[in-house]
Amino acid sequence: MQSLMKKIFSFTIVLFFFYSASLIGQQIYFCENVTNNGEPENARSIWQLEDGKAEIEILFDNGEEYIPGSILYLFIDKKYDNTYEPFDSKTIQIENEITWLSYNFAFSDYGSYDVYFMDMSRNKLASKKITIAKQGDIPIDHRAGPKQRLFSSNYYSGIKLTYCERVIADKPVNVRDYTSLSKYNGEIYAHLKQSKPLNTDTVYVEVWFKEPNWDEFSEFIESKKYRINKYWLDTFFRYKFTKAGVYKFMIYDENYKLMLSTRPVRVYE
Repeated sequence: MQSLMKKIFSFTIVLFFFYSASLIGQQIYFCENVTNNGEPENARSIWQLEDGKAEIEILFDNGEEYIPGSILYLFIDKKYDNTYEPFDSKTIQIENEITWLSYNFAFSDYGSYDVYFMDMSRNKLASKKITIAKQGDIPIDHRAGPKQRLFSSNYYSGIKLTYCERVIADKPVNVRDYTSLSKYNGEIYAHLKQSKPLNTDTVYVEVWFKEPNWDEFSEFIESKKYRINKYWLDTFFRYKFTKAGVYKFMIYDENYKLMLSTRPVRVYE
């Protein structure tokens, strides 16, 4: 009996890790456009009403797996006081084997929304929150930046960022997306590279913070300014964190057009 229980327990653990791993690739992006390969362009989680609406491509990326079934449900809940209540829903027909799809949705009311997709069995596949701001009223956490944000064309679509312990001879050394206040003095290097010149004399870097259990990076920490050669194909900067948590960098060119919104950096004690 004890042996049987151990087998059941082990099987449960295997199922748990298999299910967790399957969710890693499932993501939602709120973006202006989606490429033919399913890549989001100018994705962000805070938008502003313009002429009474915010028209957004809602991209669901199922990773390397085909989206299950022939129907996918899109649900949008709006936050009232401290709770999210049903606001809108859509039924999306799936005719072919695909790993991603996008749906164009126009928000006309400002507020906070919870957007999620469910399969035919009503299993939630992915969810993400989005904020729609009033026209001319950028949320207070986004007023901390030094300039009005603009979004680039496809010029920076091929830019790559690597986190590492150090950069030597233009090469990242000991690649990792985390650092430690005690072990690494809270420092990390970010290496930017693309196949054509960066085309900017200045790089602005905004640092944003969230606690591990927060949904959004809602706390602005500071902004840094770095001078570079516009003809360089790559550059890097070093940053020192002073508090444990999860961070990301928003990187802009000299005209404050977005070059890259980076993946998270985890900072441990």
